Amino acid sequence: MNFKQNYFELFGLPASWVRDAQALDRLAETYRRLQQQIHPDRFVDSTDHEKRLSLQYSVFINEAYETLVNPVRQAAYLLEMNGRPLRTDESLGGELNGGFLMQQMELRESLEEIESGSESDLQKIERLEQLKADVRQDFNAVLDEFGSAIESGSLDTAQALAYQMQYTEKLLEEIDRVEEKLMDY
Repeated sequence: MNFKQNYFELFGLPASWVRDAQALDRLAETYRRLQQQIHPDRFVDSTDHEKRLSLQYSVFINEAYETLVNPVRQAAYLLEMNGRPLRTDESLGGELNGGFLMQQMELRESLEEIESGSESDLQKIERLEQLKADVRQDFNAVLDEFGSAIESGSLDTAQALAYQMQYTEKLLEEIDRVEEKLMDY
């Protein structure tokens, strides 16, 4: 067990953008194998020290896996590894271009209109699904752009794209929240 290795090393992957299906499948297989080897249930009859190490390593493996399978978290991790940690404060507007921010405002206004509109819940859900599909398409395009930027070493571009991912992910979460609210009625 080596707590000093990075998440990519832990899973035997190169420290680069992981988004293709085969790499994600290998990541999941390695995750299951590592958890089987180190899971605390396997150390029930071990010393307290071994139990504690097993638990700590299990947590480390879980954190690594959750980071690498989530594109926003993986992007932030890659940038951090390259000395460009993302800020989490609310002053990120300067990191984003005006066109993107304007688009986000328009999409959020559309979401508010859907939520407060007088149409039937079914119509609202249909509009939400279309909005979600459009935002998901934009999100996937940003993921592709980020991969290209990080691979070419364009860290300024990659960082700006990572911020766009964060905003877009939050919008998708809001869309899901509104959709769940409509489905509950």
